[in-house]
Amino acid sequence: MAVAGCLWFYRREYPELRERISARQSLTAILVGAAVFVVWILPEGLYPQLGDSEFNPMIFDSPRAVWILVAFRLAGAVLVVPVFEELFWRSFLLRWVIKPDFLQVELGKFTWLSFAVVTLFFGLEHNRWLVGLFAGAAYKLADLPGAQFVDLCSGTRNNQSGPGRLRFADAAVGILVV
Repeated sequence: MAVAGCLWFYRREYPELRERISARQSLTAILVGAAVFVVWILPEGLYPQLGDSEFNPMIFDSPRAVWILVAFRLAGAVLVVPVFEELFWRSFLLRWVIKPDFLQVELGKFTWLSFAVVTLFFGLEHNRWLVGLFAGAAYKLADLPGAQFVDLCSGTRNNQSGPGRLRFADAAVGILVV
């Protein structure tokens, strides 16, 4: 709730969330999101994970408590986490690796070092680290100039998405993985 409140309060401070997208860009984002979803689910149980995700709303006796917990978990996974991850990983960290004064680095700037660092850390922050690596790489590679990969709240300028823009595919994966 605190992260959602902060994101809402500072929403006007993120220029990377303000652009519009086309239907074609939306379709591309949905397809990439679907591909990431399939890759996220298929290898389940086939490789070691980093810890466990032990979400179990059934520990409560009250059906109402279960539904409230599920609703909050779903809202967080679909509305809060994708926005926060985009702002942190691709809008901040990707540019900070290039130059600590990250606001001086243009959105969408690509270097192999920043790509490798952010992809590695993005993968390792998930208990499903291997598919986390794939997802992080897919989202950034699809973000390169001319890739036609786009965002939920924003779009591309001159067919070039910026790393800080919220991807519809991230939200789609959030919906499907929860």
